[in-house]
Amino acid sequence: MNWQEYQDAVGELYAQMDNIGNVRKNITLPDKITGQARQIDVWLEYELKGHTISILIDAKYRKEKLDVKDVEEVFALANAVGADKSVIVALSGWTEPAQIKAESIGMDLKLWTLDQALNATVPNKKVKFLLSLLDSEDERYKHQAINDLAEFGIDASIAIPQLIKILEEKDKQLSNSASIALSKIGVKSVASLASLLDSNDLDIKRIAASTLEQIGEQAREAIPQLIKVIEDNDSDEEVRWYAVITIGKIGIPAKGAIPSLIKALQDPEPGVRAWSLYALGQMREFAKDAESIILELIPQELPNAIGNSVFMAGVEALDAIGFDIDVISVASPEDTSVQTAREWVVAIRESNFRAKELKREQAKNQGSIILEWRRPLSVGTPPQKSLEQFRKAHGET
Repeated sequence: MNWQEYQDAVGELYAQMDNIGNVRKNITLPDKITGQARQIDVWLEYELKGHTISILIDAKYRKEKLDVKDVEEVFALANAVGADKSVIVALSGWTEPAQIKAESIGMDLKLWTLDQALNATVPNKKVKFLLSLLDSEDERYKHQAINDLAEFGIDASIAIPQLIKILEEKDKQLSNSASIALSKIGVKSVASLASLLDSNDLDIKRIAASTLEQIGEQAREAIPQLIKVIEDNDSDEEVRWYAVITIGKIGIPAKGAIPSLIKALQDPEPGVRAWSLYALGQMREFAKDAESIILELIPQELPNAIGNSVFMAGVEALDAIGFDIDVISVASPEDTSVQTAREWVVAIRESNFRAKELKREQAKNQGSIILEWRRPLSVGTPPQKSLEQFRKAHGET
């Protein structure tokens, strides 16, 4: 719909109104009360259901984007903002003048921006409008549309096919934005994302796995594909990394993955081993068969002064499964002292906590802010968010 078609369409709205009091189009409206002027595309007053409604439509910056039946949108606003007296709906963020005018003449006020109004009336209309922008050749509109769709969450599920298509594109920025939107849509995105784990394109497999990890416990439908990835010795280590994290976030509903997680404890990538231990811990007593294997594994993952993530994940997994970790002795790498595994984990946690508190205090004194990725508050995890961060923390290349 071009701009002229939009103006013609708005005209169709007039026929649906009970009594039109005033209609003006494409005017500059100087307001005597507020002293402010603004270009108004449509200003109309009419009676509907016994109320006098005043609607001011400013489509500035949106003229090239309008691709829906605006008649229906504006009419929906009238039904949504009923009041005892009159109503001003201020669109496209023009809120201050409307507020002043309403207070000055004693109007009952529902003050919404365009997005708020459309969301409150017919959310699907805004989603369809944004869908039309996903095919835009202007990257600015495409980026904005993806970001706006993300805010609708599951209500934007109609956009999944187009977002999946964008996810597969080579434009990293667009692909990452689509990943975020799909993760916020959540459970309805899972089947489409899971199918991408069979892609021959490694970049697509990685971002699909990463998106499923963001969805987390709602990704249950992807369990069979995630298990397949974990068991595939030839699969990419980053894809395996995200797969075991996702299984861990799903938790007990994914207990069918326990044999695969036990097998993953032999993975050559330490990060995959650490998160596999985390996932086994999330299975609680259902992972009892993994106890003996974990007990064999952790002596090979020697702890160091700052705490080896694989060793710590193993100890905490045992604790979550129900094993008494007080019977495990840990020798200090710095002296001859010996602690129980529980004492060692607590000491590491307290040391990390004190270090973080010190950073925060220093930042406070310096007037700056420290932003840190927070580990899941569960049975214990490696604190690194990505495989690259894990490697750097352990001096790997």
